[in-house]
Amino acid sequence: MSLYRDILRVTALFQWPDDKGRLWRDILRDSARQEFEAARDETDPEIVNRLLVVGRDAVHQATDKLLDKTNEELDRPKGGANKGPV
Repeated sequence: MSLYRDILRVTALFQWPDDKGRLWRDILRDSARQEFEAARDETDPEIVNRLLVVGRDAVHQATDKLLDKTNEELDRPKGGANKGPV
């Protein structure tokens, strides 16, 4: 449950649409839900543990990429605002 809640928190940050106009937040949440449903009946502890590790790693990678992209946008000079004295 903790991983699923983390996914919901992180995906809330993905507020832009894809080519079809659907928010990435909703696409990612649907994908996560499908993954959880597919693994619902898994009883092997080793496989469950592996799925959790892979899922947590995916959340961390998505978060890192989002932060990197956000920092790039913040560091990018705005149209002429950072020009030195003339």
